[in-house]
Amino acid sequence: MATFDAAVAGYHGAGERYSQAGSAGSTDRKPEPALVATYKTSIEGVDDKDLRTLLEASSQLKTLIKQPPPTVAGIERRAQEDVERLRKTMRSEGYYDGTVSYALDAAETPVAVRLTVAPGPRYTLTEFEIAYSGAANPEPEAQPSLEDLGLKLGMPAESAKIAEAQRLLIMKLAERSWPNARIVDRKFVVDRQRKTMSGRLQVDSGPSARFGAVTVEGAETVDPSYIRKLVTWRPGAKYDSREIMATRRALLGTGLFSTVSVDLSDAPTAGDARGVVIRVAENPHRTIGAGFSFSTDIGVGGEVFWEHRNFFGANETLGASVKAAQIEQSAELRLKKPAYLHRDQAFLSSVAFTSKDTDAFDQLSLSGFVGLERQWTPQLRTIVGLAPSFDNVEDNDEERQFALLGLPASIFWDASDDRLDPARGFRLDFNTTPYVGTGSDTLAFVTAAVGVSAYHKIDEKGRYILAGRARVGSLVGAETEEIPATKRFFAGGGGSIRGYEFQSVGPLDSENDPLGGRSLVEIGAEARIRLTDTIGVVPFVDGGSVFDDSYPTFDETIRWAAGLGLRYHTKIGPVRVDFGFPINGRDDVDDAFQFYISFGQAF
Repeated sequence: MATFDAAVAGYHGAGERYSQAGSAGSTDRKPEPALVATYKTSIEGVDDKDLRTLLEASSQLKTLIKQPPPTVAGIERRAQEDVERLRKTMRSEGYYDGTVSYALDAAETPVAVRLTVAPGPRYTLTEFEIAYSGAANPEPEAQPSLEDLGLKLGMPAESAKIAEAQRLLIMKLAERSWPNARIVDRKFVVDRQRKTMSGRLQVDSGPSARFGAVTVEGAETVDPSYIRKLVTWRPGAKYDSREIMATRRALLGTGLFSTVSVDLSDAPTAGDARGVVIRVAENPHRTIGAGFSFSTDIGVGGEVFWEHRNFFGANETLGASVKAAQIEQSAELRLKKPAYLHRDQAFLSSVAFTSKDTDAFDQLSLSGFVGLERQWTPQLRTIVGLAPSFDNVEDNDEERQFALLGLPASIFWDASDDRLDPARGFRLDFNTTPYVGTGSDTLAFVTAAVGVSAYHKIDEKGRYILAGRARVGSLVGAETEEIPATKRFFAGGGGSIRGYEFQSVGPLDSENDPLGGRSLVEIGAEARIRLTDTIGVVPFVDGGSVFDDSYPTFDETIRWAAGLGLRYHTKIGPVRVDFGFPINGRDDVDDAFQFYISFGQAF
């Protein structure tokens, strides 16, 4: 038998020899040329596909074959280094008797290098013991099991997994109130006759700990009480290293800080209570910015905005924006107060003035919103509130005034991997708003819409992505002509059905102006193809329509469009340029194409 440290050195023993066919001393080698253009190499003797893949990834002869050294001696050095690389790879997979040899033939063109591997039997793990020492050891239920460590008796004795188990052991103990545990001794024994391995770890668990008082350092303009409000554990709770990481992520997620550290104090403050020190360095809290968009249907658009992300000292965001485009001008003031009544809940409020002049309607409105946003899980978010609005609307040569109170409720489920440029996952949103108010008569109606988008990464690098979306909407409780045009459904345009003019898809009046409707169907699909790290092309198809009834009856023709987009990918998201062409457009109504420039993917 032999003993060794599997985590640090691996095993070096009998059976680890290699031959050097064609190496120094060979009498039949031809004179070495001054420059070697190419070489070819192979790995022989390995039947296991997974092991072969690992060996090929470890081989410099394989991975650097397009960068050959200038001489045969350089190729031979590469082969000699591969011998040790491949032996280490086999040990990491439990093949402790594995041997590697190489043969080099400089007479061939290109130079031929053959690596011959004999893996031998794969060793199994038959015993793994963890012994604890210290003033107070973890209770049995707090001691990590082999399953917790990713181990199972009888499994291949892979040194990489055994080393990972040691890391997991310390991590699991830190999650179970033992923050100072450490491995003080380790012994692994290989039985060459039985082809097995046994292991034993000696752990000094140190003292257990509970969370004590929180001290904040480095906060200048941010209120320390707000920082403490984001702490994820309760005072006196058992120490759990996952809570430390969750608190750090929550603080960094505010955007208020450039660096955050969360550390236990060195000594208990009372009993097993350990103080926690949160150290922060603040980011600038003010932003001024501008945005730009262009499309052939609504013209040039621009936005200027200002934001203060710590207005009252507790991460309150106060923002103001002014937007101007050919068909719409607006000004908005908004406030968001996080950790309102609950650490995962925010108070939202806004007031906006809007002027629109579209083919469908003209609008002057003053609207507001007050409500609550709740982040239930990393994926699930909801918003509920009150939304009063006062609108002056002109459509069909009739001018009307409306005073409405809406009770909007929204559910968002985001399982995608990126907000601006997703490559995989899906998103689901559901929005519904009951309205009551007055117009020509007393009004009461409900709007609802559900949308889903999905993303599939075809290749590992994400250069080919398929994306699709669908949206269905319905409005019930009033006839189309009774409902303010601003609350009806419309389709067409850059964020809807590309290739058709803004709001133009669906019922039209005698002058070919859109009327809107009480139900909506939209679908779209595109292939996102990266040509380089920054340039991409996106062929797409969009379709849909608006219907006068409360539910899609498909009495209106589904309008289809196809097109091609260009993407310039930046660190914060893609710049989008899309050309859309109607497939079954209407004569004298739809243009031959539409052109859009904006930021972010279409969906």
